[in-house]
Amino acid sequence: VGKLNRLSTLRGILKELKTTGSKNEATTFLLNKYKSNQITDGKHCREADALNHDASSYYCLLRSTREYKELCDRYHSGEGSTEGAAKRVGLKLPNLYKEGTKE
Repeated sequence: VGKLNRLSTLRGILKELKTTGSKNEATTFLLNKYKSNQITDGKHCREADALNHDASSYYCLLRSTREYKELCDRYHSGEGSTEGAAKRVGLKLPNLYKEGTKE
């Protein structure tokens, strides 16, 4: 995996941390971790690309969590959700019965 892929993953993680608002300590920790692992001497028992795999997995987790929250906020808003769900699938709810009206 190339250097550009690692930098792209780092940028993605930093972007997700920025949107969640927890960027101070997490950003500092992440940047220090990336800087300390720039050169691998092969003394560890893990694969050479294990750190990048961990970073990619963490980025995927952050992005998926944000998207899940956005979807929950969008589709589970409470009021009008039945009507909204019907419209999304191309249906229209019937008019509610009102006492004293002719139909």
